[in-house]
Order: sequence, then C-alpha cells, then structure tokens
Amino acid sequence: MAIRHQPPSGMTELVEHRTLCGKTFAGTGNLRRTVTSIRPQHWQDGGVWREVDCELIVQPTGRYQVKNAAYSLEIDPAALTCVYESKRGGSMTLILEAINGIPAIALAQAGSLEWLPRHETLIYRNVLPGVTLFFVCRPYSFEIFRQ
Repeated sequence: MAIRHQPPSGMTELVEHRTLCGKTFAGTGNLRRTVTSIRPQHWQDGGVWREVDCELIVQPTGRYQVKNAAYSLEIDPAALTCVYESKRGGSMTLILEAINGIPAIALAQAGSLEWLPRHETLIYRNVLPGVTLFFVCRPYSFEIFRQ
C-alpha cells in the first residue's frame, strides 16, 4: 500500500522541496519539518516530483492497472499477461504460458484471484495445488513470484 506522509497539523507541503524519499512541510514563521522514508515516495516526471501510488485499480475490462508510478502496468488475470511500459522509455509484454507444463489458461481458471482494494498486490491462490502467484507493484518496478 502507498505510504503517504500527511501534513502535520497546521502545516502545508512545500512541493518544490520534494525528493525521491522525502517531503518538507512549512508551518508558521520559519518552522519547517522534513519527513523521509526508506521507500521512494515520489517519481520524477519531466523535472517534477509526482506522488508514487502503486495501488492496483480494477478496470471495467477486468484488467488491473497501477495508479501512479514511474511506469504503467496492465495485468490481465484471465490470460495471465502483463504489459509494462517505463515512463522513461521501453516496454515489455510478459505472457505466462505454463507452470510445470500446465497451460496458463487452465491455471487462470483453476486459481482463486484475490485483489485487495487500496493495495498494490494481486494474488492468485492455488493456480496449482499449493502454488500461489503474486503480482506486486513497487515504486519503480513490479515483481511476479510464486510461493
């Protein structure tokens, strides 16, 4: 889930002071407060720092898209495909054809899809007995792994 630093009471964010991992807030007088994080909070778009929000949003088509990150991503759970495009240039399409020799379409039909609203993870439970697939959005990339 996206971590959003809310302005402390009575303070406003100084957007021009954003960094990859931090925000600065201004209060009365010369009071300033900077909040930093280990995880990136922003991505740069033409010199402007934008808020990172890796939440997956379900579309009317049944596909999922990342809300706001340094890339666009569309996941089609029915076909087990992902289309990734970096906002800096470059793209790729990932097509999961099979796991352990079982075609992806059969896996998609057998698995149980779990999507948590306001979350950056799409979980496919039991695509094979005891095998779960995870699609996880990160601020600058995404991961697919099985457990």
